Amino acid sequence: MPGSKRVWRQALRDLIELVLLPLAVALLPAAMGMPLARRLARVKRLYHHEVATALSSARAVTDIGDDVAWSERYRMMRLYDHADFYFWRLRRRGWYAARVKLYGDWPIAKPFMAVFFHWGNGLWGMHDLRVRSGEYAAVAAAPDRYSYAGRPVLAWYAKVRTQATIDMIGGGLSFTGAAARPLLRAVESGRVILGLFDVPPIEGEKTLEVSVLGKRLRFPRGLARIAALHGIPIVTFASWMDPVTGVNHLSLDAPQLFTDEQAAADYMAARLEANIRKEPAYWHHWYLMR
Repeated sequence: MPGSKRVWRQALRDLIELVLLPLAVALLPAAMGMPLARRLARVKRLYHHEVATALSSARAVTDIGDDVAWSERYRMMRLYDHADFYFWRLRRRGWYAARVKLYGDWPIAKPFMAVFFHWGNGLWGMHDLRVRSGEYAAVAAAPDRYSYAGRPVLAWYAKVRTQATIDMIGGGLSFTGAAARPLLRAVESGRVILGLFDVPPIEGEKTLEVSVLGKRLRFPRGLARIAALHGIPIVTFASWMDPVTGVNHLSLDAPQLFTDEQAAADYMAARLEANIRKEPAYWHHWYLMR
């Protein structure tokens, strides 16, 4: 019974944090949804474990200022990261144009490699890439079914969000460890490919070591290797929401060419660090710094 109660409590928490509250923010008009989100961001129990882990890790390596204000920004980011999924599923596709401010341009020439990070709210960058460049192929970390044990709501959410990603990109989603061949086929056909850089490697996966905030981290080398070996320009981008106005900002960096995979990885790590320094509370993966 005690174990069963824990499962039900966790399921209820997941239902509230992953479904009910983000869905409410997405369904309400912006004039009501934003005030609700700001109020929820002050609730200390919301995303409590994630906030505590991120705060502890961030405080150890960088100046975060006031703990309470930092935690509120982190909660807001997580809340809208989930709400964006419901925005994309439930709103008209043209809705994003009034809510996303673009800085820079996607390359006209293809193929190129679009790279982003677990920083901010990346969904609208992925959507904008599809609108302006057509279908593309992507790589993501494989879902870890073991982490969903005893968490049916989380398992459901991961499944529907992965399917939404597949629907959005249109050109096929592969998973780390088995993505090189599908991505190369996409490149050969002249399509854009996309991937996340700051992904924890799976066991046995080849990696490259980079520096982020003075700490040495290892990430999968696949993206850097493909870009360097096949002469594909890398376009890093970041997407984040202004917590005051609710406007989403999408910033595109100029294309970069590399012939050396370590140089490519170092460049992507530098762009990740620049984003983190701009707003540490927007990085999802602070646990990597522990």
